[in-house]
Amino acid sequence: MQKKIDVSIVIANYNGSGMTKKCIGSIRKYTEKVNYEIILIDDVSRMEDFSRLKSIKNVNLFRNDKNVGELASKNKGIQKSKGKYIIICDNDILIEDNVIRKLFDYMEENPEVGVTGLRLIFQDGSFQQSHGPMFIEPKKLIMNKISRVLHPRSKKLKKIDWISSFGADKSIHYTGHVKGAFCMIRREAIKKVGLMDEQYFVYADELDWQHRMKKAGYDAVHLPFGPVIHFGGATNKSDIAGMMKWESHSLKNSILFCKKHHGTLNSIIYRIAMFFTLLVNIIRFKEKDKRKINGAMMKVLFKKVKNNPIEPRLE
Repeated sequence: MQKKIDVSIVIANYNGSGMTKKCIGSIRKYTEKVNYEIILIDDVSRMEDFSRLKSIKNVNLFRNDKNVGELASKNKGIQKSKGKYIIICDNDILIEDNVIRKLFDYMEENPEVGVTGLRLIFQDGSFQQSHGPMFIEPKKLIMNKISRVLHPRSKKLKKIDWISSFGADKSIHYTGHVKGAFCMIRREAIKKVGLMDEQYFVYADELDWQHRMKKAGYDAVHLPFGPVIHFGGATNKSDIAGMMKWESHSLKNSILFCKKHHGTLNSIIYRIAMFFTLLVNIIRFKEKDKRKINGAMMKVLFKKVKNNPIEPRLE
C-alpha cells in the first residue's frame, strides 16, 4: 500500500542543474519523519542541463514543452502534486535542519493558517527580509500619514504595522505575507483561491496569492525555524542593467497588484505618490547609477498596466 504524501516539494529549474542538485541534496540530508515527494519542473533548459537533472534519482521530473517562466512552472508542479501541504522551493535554497517536519507539525496544529515561512539568510550568514506587511491601499496610507502628523501620540495608529519585519525574528509572527523562496502552503487553501496568478510572471506573485488566501480566511505566519540559505536573495548591485530591469518590473507588478485588489483610483494615487518619491530620489542621489535606476522606474509610471488574471484551479 502506497504511503500518503504529507508534503510535496515543488522546484522549478532553468539552466541551474548544479544548484538544483545541491538543493535536493540538502532536503534529503536533513528531512526525516515526514513523507514527502519532490516534483521538479524543467522550463526547457539546455539539453546538457536537463540531462543532469535526469540523473537525480527518486524525483518526479517533468519538462515543459516551451519556456513559460518560473511562476507557471511552479503552478504546473503544484498541479502534479499529491501532498496535503505544498512547499514552494527556489532551486537556490539550502536547508540545514529538519525544517520541513517543523513546518508540517505547525500546520497540522493550526488549521487556520494557510501559509508559513521561516528565516532566510544570505550565504554570508546575514539575514534576508523573509516576511512583511500586506500592500496598503494608497488612500489609507496617505490618510494614516496625515493622521500621524495631526495626532502624533495616537496609540491606535501606533498599532498599525506599516513597516516590514525582518527574518531575524525569534518568535512566531502573524504577518501580511511570507517570502515565496521557501514556504509551505495548505492544499485546501490553494483549492479555495486557485494557483498563483501567472500574469505577474515573477515578483509580487506571493503577495497576490497570500492576499487571496487572507480574503478566504487563512493566516500567513512567519516561524522562527531555520535559518535557510537563499543564494538568490542578493541582487548584484554592480549589474546596473539587471537592477534597472528588476526594479522596473517590481514597480510594474506593485501597480498591477494595487489595480487588481484596490481599484483603478488607488492605482492612480499610487502612481502619483511613486512619481514624487522617484523624482525626489533622482534629485537627491548623486550617484549616476542610482539616478539611472530611479529614472528607469519613472518610465514605468507612464505605461499602461493591464489586469488579466491567470489563476489556474487546483482540483
